Amino acid sequence: MAVAVAVAVAVAAVGDPAAHTTTHRAGRPEEIAPPVILFLVRADSSFVTGSEPVIDGGLTAH
Repeated sequence: MAVAVAVAVAVAAVGDPAAHTTTHRAGRPEEIAPPVILFLVRADSSFVTGSEPVIDGGLTAH
């Protein structure tokens, strides 16, 4: 419920948020969750602690 409200507020504030990303579209769950989970369970991520991956289609890269 809170996520839906946050999305509605974002759309009202800036229009379609996906239009402001470098990919110009919203990500699909199947292209976001599996790669992140696979990375986090690998030994390659052993130094990653206490951080939240930013997955926003490049929105914060501007």
